[in-house]
Amino acid sequence: MAMNESMSESDLERMRHSTAHLLAAAVSAIWPEARFGVGPAVKFGFYYDIEVPVAIGPKELERIEQKMRELR
Repeated sequence: MAMNESMSESDLERMRHSTAHLLAAAVSAIWPEARFGVGPAVKFGFYYDIEVPVAIGPKELERIEQKMRELR
């Protein structure tokens, strides 16, 4: 499902929730020792508190995004 302006709030919430799970799966696949805190969907997206063994920078974000694409 691609996000668009005609999506209902319920559809957006479901997409944000699912994307948060996809992010967690990708991070866990890359860093199995990752520890997760809260990760709710919020009005304009979602967030996760994650403890990983590396500093997250542009290279790591690219790696996470690629893994999310593979998993979806």
